[in-house]
Amino acid sequence: MQVKHCLLLCCSVGLWPTGGYANALPDTATDTPLDWQPLSPELQARLNPSDQVRLCGGYYQAKPMDAKGLDTEQSVLIEADQVSYALAGQARIQGDVRVYYGAWSLQTESAELDLNQARIDLPVPVELRQSQLALRAHSGYSLAEGEAGLNEAEFVLHQQHLRGQARKIQRFNTGEIRLQDGYFTSCSPYNTSWALAGEDIRLDPVQGRGSAKHVRLELAGTPAFYLPYMSFPLDDRRHTGLLAPRLGYTNGRLDVLQPIYLNLAPHYDATLMPRFMEGRGWLIGGEMRYLWSNQPDSVPVVSQLEYQHLNQDPEYQQKERWLLGVMHTGGLGSRWRYHLEYREASDVGFFDDFGDDLASSSVSELPRLAELSYWGQDWRVQARIQGYQVLEADLQTQDKPYYRLPQIRASTEGFWGAWEYQLHSELVYFWREQEDLADTGYLDAQGRVHWGTDTRATRLQVRPSVGLPLRYSWGYIHPQISLDMTQYWIQNAPQSLDTQPQRAVPMYTLDAGLLFERSTHLWGRDYRQTLEPRAFYAYVPYRDQTQLPLFDTEEKAFDFSQLYSVNRFTGQDRIGDEHRLTLGTSSRFLDETSGREVARLGIAQVLHFADRRVQAATDPELEQANALQDSDKRSRSGLAGMLAWRPSSGWRLSHEVLWDEREQVTERATTRIGWRSSKGHLLNLAYRLSDANTADTRLEEQVDFSIYYKANLHWGWFGGWRHDLEGQEPLERLLGFEYDACCWKTQVLYRSWQVDDTQTSDPYDYHQDKGIFVRFVLKGLGGVGQDTGGFLQGAIAGYRDQEQ
Repeated sequence: MQVKHCLLLCCSVGLWPTGGYANALPDTATDTPLDWQPLSPELQARLNPSDQVRLCGGYYQAKPMDAKGLDTEQSVLIEADQVSYALAGQARIQGDVRVYYGAWSLQTESAELDLNQARIDLPVPVELRQSQLALRAHSGYSLAEGEAGLNEAEFVLHQQHLRGQARKIQRFNTGEIRLQDGYFTSCSPYNTSWALAGEDIRLDPVQGRGSAKHVRLELAGTPAFYLPYMSFPLDDRRHTGLLAPRLGYTNGRLDVLQPIYLNLAPHYDATLMPRFMEGRGWLIGGEMRYLWSNQPDSVPVVSQLEYQHLNQDPEYQQKERWLLGVMHTGGLGSRWRYHLEYREASDVGFFDDFGDDLASSSVSELPRLAELSYWGQDWRVQARIQGYQVLEADLQTQDKPYYRLPQIRASTEGFWGAWEYQLHSELVYFWREQEDLADTGYLDAQGRVHWGTDTRATRLQVRPSVGLPLRYSWGYIHPQISLDMTQYWIQNAPQSLDTQPQRAVPMYTLDAGLLFERSTHLWGRDYRQTLEPRAFYAYVPYRDQTQLPLFDTEEKAFDFSQLYSVNRFTGQDRIGDEHRLTLGTSSRFLDETSGREVARLGIAQVLHFADRRVQAATDPELEQANALQDSDKRSRSGLAGMLAWRPSSGWRLSHEVLWDEREQVTERATTRIGWRSSKGHLLNLAYRLSDANTADTRLEEQVDFSIYYKANLHWGWFGGWRHDLEGQEPLERLLGFEYDACCWKTQVLYRSWQVDDTQTSDPYDYHQDKGIFVRFVLKGLGGVGQDTGGFLQGAIAGYRDQEQ
């Protein structure tokens, strides 16, 4: 019987101390990939296509480590079948040699130990392991000082899914690893689509950084790019250096952005963003970020500063173009929060011309905000100063939003036994940026108030309410009484107009509903169906509000839930008079097995017992019975319906409609259909109709279509089309493809979109922009190009970018 020898050496033999990148697998058919586990057919069947691609047909699995009970980094345990001792402190160890040193383990068939020099020579193939790192080499050595060397070595980093190989690997006592004539890649062992190779690659896991000299990016074994030197990250830690450039081609012109990252300190950093745009020149920009927290339960302090500048734009009359942005947010203790934000652009067309992502053209205003909030056990208080820069050249002064200088809100709610109480209050001062300071408006002979663009006011609103929510297994009843009290202090009001008008409006509501359930069998499945009839009564007496200004109020757009709300206006400048009863019912279908809601449908209609006189206007005549619009005099609203249906895990459908029974027309409608297949295909179709009720608003009818076709595990095609049916013009079109391999990905996107023409005052005057955008990603290393994946996630419902 063979006896295994065991030596425990309490000395410092530096086998291969902690940390380390090394290299990967020789691509030969005779070698077994290090720690590679191919996906079984059963596991592949359970994975979706994206995960199959991401896993590259397999995964790296670290072998379990055995510390052998060593309690110190200085202890070395050696196990072997045979030990031959010699004079002068030397020994030959043979037969299933296993060495345990701190967090490392070593396995080989033969080793030579020199205790005088604290060195182990490894003349035959050897395998070394640490927690998430495995190495294999033809031969090597290790020194007590922490230095070591391996010849013809390969490595695997399990967590990062990286592998590599080198002619020689050295490990220094600082923890740095040097690869001579080596490479690394995130590709699978059987398909090296890309590799980063170099004569001298240094990896420092302690600092989380790597560097390489005479670097070659090889694609499918062919050198594609060369750099004399480069630096790259090994983990998520921040380091100063070049980030991935962004390349674009818009309107026939080249657009190149090269970010430069500066890691200034652990709690703040900066990014310089020089950008060259053909035909315009250099746009110099940058941003600085700050993050700090001193208490575990406090909100961290976050700050950001951004600036972009183009000295003279030849396509904008040689004018200066710039953008400034400041953001600062944080907390004071566990209950206080604050937020500061200020952004300003040199002109309204800045984002159309220089937006740094594919969605920037939709920016219509820039916020300016200072906010302080308190979240107490009973009270919530918010104080803010808010303004905007409007990025619409054709917007008239009277249509610009009001600043709130300041706005203070306070609210509380709770219970007195079974009674529920609420209190909401707001104090706000409205001010608007405008050109004509003398425009204070006037009061005409008919009593109509024509508010000037320079009208300013302070508004105080307090709304207490008391309710009695009664809930039972069969339904609920919830009566509630509210009193809205509002006071104005108006500046620059028309002459002879009351500058301190008041309004007090009581509001009475009664909300009641029933719940019925039954089991049913449809389409071969068992369901639990509910029937939920609901009645909502609201009474709000009429109050003349024509001499109150309009700062933040307009009539609400239709949706199904609005039928059960008490006020038909947004904001606080108008409280609509109401005497109505909403009758509706809904039904849900719940899968008996999973509990998943498969379908929901509802229908509702409002019965009016009085005309709706209050208007979002200041003309008293409009509130007279003979001047009311037809929609405000009807005894019944349109018939509202809604449907949400998910017949399977892949299909979804939703529909909301408001049908005018008398005119036999659809007033408003929204329909959405979505489909996702098990293979990853996506299909989305949306239709929106909004009937115009005023002369200055045209009918809106749009259709939106998007598709993603997964041709196979790697190829995908996508497209989108948004069209204005009323104006007979395209609003946006996109078309492109992507190729997703396990270790690299590319996306090519063509986009044409409608942009507001900032040179005219016509609100419907647009022009078309178009561009081709390309992104190329080496997974585990980085990518170049614009964030097409992020844009597609917003443009195609259900699309998920699997970029690694």
